[in-house]
Amino acid sequence: NSNGTYNFPREFPTSCFAVFVTNTNQQGGSVDNAFGYPVSKSQFFAATKASTDGNVVNGYPVAWFAIGR
Repeated sequence: NSNGTYNFPREFPTSCFAVFVTNTNQQGGSVDNAFGYPVSKSQFFAATKASTDGNVVNGYPVAWFAIGR
């Protein structure tokens, strides 16, 4: 699930440059998106938003990939 701040499995030595988040299934049955951003070199935020749920941030499952150094 998503809609929260999560720890990276390993902290980046310097910083996290970007977090890429994607849906893992059809979420909400309509237009939806997954998004995320770095919080620190050890954490990131990830969440989803579906138009069928009133365009509020919710917690559908996501997959993510982060780049940093």
